[in-house]
Amino acid sequence: MEMMEAARMLRHVHQNAPQGKKVVYVHLFGIRYADELRDLPCARLIDLADVPTSYYMELWRARNLAEYVEIKEDIEF
Repeated sequence: MEMMEAARMLRHVHQNAPQGKKVVYVHLFGIRYADELRDLPCARLIDLADVPTSYYMELWRARNLAEYVEIKEDIEF
């Protein structure tokens, strides 16, 4: 996945997450696309997606958790 495509997708996920679920949706994004995001720097991705910098650690955690968890139901982003 290209950096700009990932940033566009992350921005969309963040903007369209249900109220009170933004962090959860960023986690789900990181888990679902962990393999594609593996070589992309999280800090740059967060910056390009124009989401708060505090989400850097959330995306990093989700990407690392991906090998240990699975998403139980398909969530539309």
